[in-house]
Amino acid sequence: MEFAKEKSRKKVSTNTILNILFLLMIGDYLLTYLGMYTFGVVEEANCLMVWLMELPFWKGFIIRICIALVPILLLKLAERYKDPDIYMSILLVPLSIQFIPYIAHVIWIYKCLKV
Repeated sequence: MEFAKEKSRKKVSTNTILNILFLLMIGDYLLTYLGMYTFGVVEEANCLMVWLMELPFWKGFIIRICIALVPILLLKLAERYKDPDIYMSILLVPLSIQFIPYIAHVIWIYKCLKV
């Protein structure tokens, strides 16, 4: 009984991390689009994603959701094959990487609000 409680607690935790990762990916798209087309202060830094930012908002948004779901689903599938502690360490890598664009977003938002 105790093992089942511990396992379910870890599963909720990993699901929460995967949901946060997904929201960070979508939020990055929204902030980049806002910075490019509303404020005109940023450019897409990832050369593989420039084509996506050139699409109309809703079309690009739907495609970005689909693109973001791919690593999330792959990470979810990998969960059953890894030790829970190792899996949590693996999840911290993409989560940490996803914070990098947010540093740039904070900088341009600060500059826009400062002026």
